[in-house]
Amino acid sequence: MKIQLFKEHLENGEPQTLNESWEYGKVDGVVYYDISYVNNFLFRYDIKDELNDKIRDIIKLPVAILKNIEVSKNRRGYRHGSEIYHYYEEFALDNDAECSLLVADMYELQKDGFNLTEWYKSLGYTMLGKLGDLNLMYKYL
Repeated sequence: MKIQLFKEHLENGEPQTLNESWEYGKVDGVVYYDISYVNNFLFRYDIKDELNDKIRDIIKLPVAILKNIEVSKNRRGYRHGSEIYHYYEEFALDNDAECSLLVADMYELQKDGFNLTEWYKSLGYTMLGKLGDLNLMYKYL
């Protein structure tokens, strides 16, 4: 897979977006160069002050945010999620991201026996904190 990059806004700090889909799934991500964009993304979650402090200490700009990975139900179990994730990470690195941040959506139905948080940990992510029932995770790239 070859990533199409839209770097024309790189000089003024505009976010770089990734939105790709294939017959087996899709990915949605963004790289932010300005902390205000990260704050706006996280604003929708009820973040406690102590977690806010941890986020400030850990996040390095530019930061990539993995908004969504979705594998088609009939294609689960064939490592397409890993393929899609590596596509996202290549996008993040190509856009100079220092770290990646995600909120593991524990409400989505997963294949039996699949633990989303453990899968992200296997990709190098670390738990940053809880957002209600959701897990906020990060990884340095």
